Amino acid sequence: MRRPGGRTALVCVLLITWAALSTPILSATIEDDLDDAWGSDTFGSTPCKVNKEEVDILEEPAVATKAVQQEKVLRPKLRPFGDVMKELRVKDFAYEICVLAGIVLYIVNMVIGARTNRQIANRWCMMFGIGNGILPQQFAHVGIGKEGEERVDLSKESASKFKYYASGRRFVEGMLVTLDLRARQDIIMGYLLNMLLPQDDLIDFEIHMKEDAMPQTVLSIATVKLSREMLRREDCYEDLKLYTRKVDVTRDKIPGWPHDKLTVLAEQSSVFYDLMTPELLEQVFGKEAFAKVGKYFRALRFTCEGEGKHKLVAQFSFALPPAEQMGELLPWMQAAMHMLDLLGSYKLKPDQKAKALKAREKAVVDAAKDDEDEVQRKREERDAAKRKEEKEKMKRMGPAEREKYQAKKDKLERERRARKMGKTMFK
Repeated sequence: MRRPGGRTALVCVLLITWAALSTPILSATIEDDLDDAWGSDTFGSTPCKVNKEEVDILEEPAVATKAVQQEKVLRPKLRPFGDVMKELRVKDFAYEICVLAGIVLYIVNMVIGARTNRQIANRWCMMFGIGNGILPQQFAHVGIGKEGEERVDLSKESASKFKYYASGRRFVEGMLVTLDLRARQDIIMGYLLNMLLPQDDLIDFEIHMKEDAMPQTVLSIATVKLSREMLRREDCYEDLKLYTRKVDVTRDKIPGWPHDKLTVLAEQSSVFYDLMTPELLEQVFGKEAFAKVGKYFRALRFTCEGEGKHKLVAQFSFALPPAEQMGELLPWMQAAMHMLDLLGSYKLKPDQKAKALKAREKAVVDAAKDDEDEVQRKREERDAAKRKEEKEKMKRMGPAEREKYQAKKDKLERERRARKMGKTMFK
């Protein structure tokens, strides 16, 4: 029978031996379990694969901190606003000040210029267009508006253009007065350009005459410079070019006529002499009178060959005096109304009528001839273009194709000539 103590010792030896042999396995198993639970880098130093994204995330705070430090170095140090303003000088804002001053100057000039033009127009209207002015006395209806409604005496088209309407007078269908003033509201056109090319405030009268109140004639009296401009223009004043010729005013018929100031263009000089009555010469066109008021006269034109809808037209053009001297225009206003009466009551003599009729027949023939010449010119231009195109086409052809094309062309030309000769023989 064995002793109990020997068996126990043997069991202990076996257990110790098994433990020694199984320790690496248990250690690996425990490490694996810990790795699974806590991660390999927590309890051990076993190499593991690290993601690049995780490294970037870890490095971002360091990069951001460096960027902040650089920004702090580059960012200027803020200074109190008062200290900065003390160091600034006026010349630092020279450009901004000039721009602002230009804008303010333009706005101020626009307001003052528009007000000045309005004052000039109102001054003319108060003196001649309303109340006891000459135009309400000459015309039954003035201004714009229906009967029983409030009338507008002066119509404002723009800051520098105003219009006035009137109707209801002997020999007259209606009258349009246009006040074309300097563009004072525009600092460039109204002042700077005016220094180089001086401009006047203008007033133009356009009167539409009744059918039986206008002789068949064309007459123009204008300053020398304006008369040349009227004949040079191509868009209007065709009646002056077709029917009129320059009249050399003789001293025996009109003594003291301002030859160096005015140019007379008339279809018949006798009509001009008949209309220049002693009253007109004494009032405006005489030597002494014209020396006083001649600076305001620009032109007058009577025509039965108007450009627009109304063919029978009388026109007057004057320069406006300053607002405080508007009364100096009164002699010309009176003369214009007087000439309307002279023109409406004037009757052509038989020989004058014959000359006027002959001149218009000649104008019709000349116009027809001009039309034929224009048609012929266009035909020649078209044929020349066609020949040029045909020549270019033949250049692009080969020798054989060109020869064939030329033969066909010659054949067509022979047939055309044969047809023409046949028509001639049977006439």
